[in-house]
Amino acid sequence: MVAPTVPSAAFFADVAGNAFAIAVVGYTITISLAKMFAMKHGYKVDSNQELIALGMSNLTGSFFHCFAVTTSMSRSLVQESTGGNTQIAGSISAIIILVIILKAGELFTCLPRAILSSIVIANLKGMYKQFMDIPLLWRTNKCDLLIWLVAFLSTICLNLDVGLAVAVVFGLFTVTFRTQL
Repeated sequence: MVAPTVPSAAFFADVAGNAFAIAVVGYTITISLAKMFAMKHGYKVDSNQELIALGMSNLTGSFFHCFAVTTSMSRSLVQESTGGNTQIAGSISAIIILVIILKAGELFTCLPRAILSSIVIANLKGMYKQFMDIPLLWRTNKCDLLIWLVAFLSTICLNLDVGLAVAVVFGLFTVTFRTQL
């Protein structure tokens, strides 16, 4: 195990932009999955509590040179669709994946990426259902629909970093505009 050390401030300027993008994308994915599962299973999600938990996890992990903590959409959706509800189910699936990678990884090298991509896409059908929210957003809150559309189109048309920045700035602009009215 690596001894904890304070991250070097010399790298801050080099990684600040990418770190911000990773933080926003990670938080957005985590909250969207949490809210989707909360609606499906009937519990509440406190987005502020999730932000604090992710922030503290990433802050603690930075002292041990860890990767950023976030959620895996495909793995979470597969685990939920197969009935896994606890951390033990996640641990078992992680152990199985580790064994497969170490023992049978060479067998998957000749599979085309299109096959592997189709597996991921098929498991993301719950995320595709968010397109069904468009008529509801149109009826309930057109401003939220506009934010959704700007975020979707800007990330599709521009690269992810620029699209994300456009979506965040537009969201902040609409919040400011709504509070002034």
